[in-house]
Amino acid sequence: MLFAFSFILLAFYLWEDLFVQTSELASPLFNYFTTNDTKGQDRDMIQELSLHVRKSLFKGICPNTTQFRSLKYLNEQYITNLTLLYLPIGGYGIVSIPRKRATALLTKAALTLSHGDIVETGCYFGTSASIILQILKDFDACHKKIWVFDSFAGLPLSTKEDKYQGTQGLFHSTEEIFKQNLNQTGLYDENRLIVTKGWFNETCAPSPVQKISFLRLDGDLYSSTWDALVAFYHRVVPGGYIYVDDYGSFYGCKAAVDRFRTMHKICDAIHYINEVPMDSMRPSVTFESIWWVKSTAYGRN
Repeated sequence: MLFAFSFILLAFYLWEDLFVQTSELASPLFNYFTTNDTKGQDRDMIQELSLHVRKSLFKGICPNTTQFRSLKYLNEQYITNLTLLYLPIGGYGIVSIPRKRATALLTKAALTLSHGDIVETGCYFGTSASIILQILKDFDACHKKIWVFDSFAGLPLSTKEDKYQGTQGLFHSTEEIFKQNLNQTGLYDENRLIVTKGWFNETCAPSPVQKISFLRLDGDLYSSTWDALVAFYHRVVPGGYIYVDDYGSFYGCKAAVDRFRTMHKICDAIHYINEVPMDSMRPSVTFESIWWVKSTAYGRN
């Protein structure tokens, strides 16, 4: 009798959270995720996230059932507040509002996966890391960690694939500034945050992170993007999320992603995050970032 009651209660929690999550993802808040796929192969982010969140609730959900109820409170006002996080050094950062919101929503979706931490390559002053940490602090019941990688020396030397984009040392910050920003906003958590300093070709592959539910790449250049994909993509769990911040604005970044996907026969649909012209640092760019969901078909060829 007690078992039957517990099962009914759990089923109610599942139904309630599925209903709320689906209604949230259908709200006007998510209109800015209208896709821009010229080949007609892209699907709407709203439907895609809703589908995968529903699937993950029945496949390896975090065993702590409070997770079901806590996820639904990531509403419009909450996400708006996240986009307004102000860092003592760096202010609102250089990440546009649509990309901040995408980071928030993909972090939320990653919370429904029982396995896998969050990895960010390229943190600069900590704008995106602060959004991720805030969501983990408020909603995570599975003790996920965020692994942050940065040279803290700016961009590396560009290559021919970058077509003269990116100056060595551009976007330079320091690990001290990064941690100071998180400390002063109350988000620094040594139990959740692992910071690794150094060039990606030296630090990413040896990293002990095993499983990844959300891989956020922000390396700008070809080598930075390529090194991160080679080191981490095979560690992303099936159903995990990959976000690339500069695909639409840096030639080298796009070249690295396209080459990697072709080499490994990755056919998962790419989703484009449209920019608001007045909000983007590059008004002529219609999108800068993409994301996709990793299928189970990937193999290390």
